[in-house]
Amino acid sequence: MNFIAGGLETETLVLKPLDIETRTRDFFRLVLKSNKEFVPQRFTIYSDRTRPRSVQVLAGLYEFDEAGFDLRSGPQRNLSANLVYRQGGFNGPGASSSSRRRPSPRRPS
Repeated sequence: MNFIAGGLETETLVLKPLDIETRTRDFFRLVLKSNKEFVPQRFTIYSDRTRPRSVQVLAGLYEFDEAGFDLRSGPQRNLSANLVYRQGGFNGPGASSSSRRRPSPRRPS
């Protein structure tokens, strides 16, 4: 966790409930990850002087979760491979979904 001015900036929780490696060094792992990011004030990430609009990150609490797996074949094989798959959702200020979400107000410290 990282804190700024007495409040949360970043929190990441990683859970690896299954981690298997065989005698031939083939490998499989399940991964679950939960993230929280707090943005204290909005900021611009892109602007173009020729257009009246800019791209901004809004202030508020952003939450996103991932689940997936890692699969790797042993290095002794003629063809060795590594496969990583992640799937997840995102909730935050301005997130598009069936219901519009508002940023969580910052609690006084």
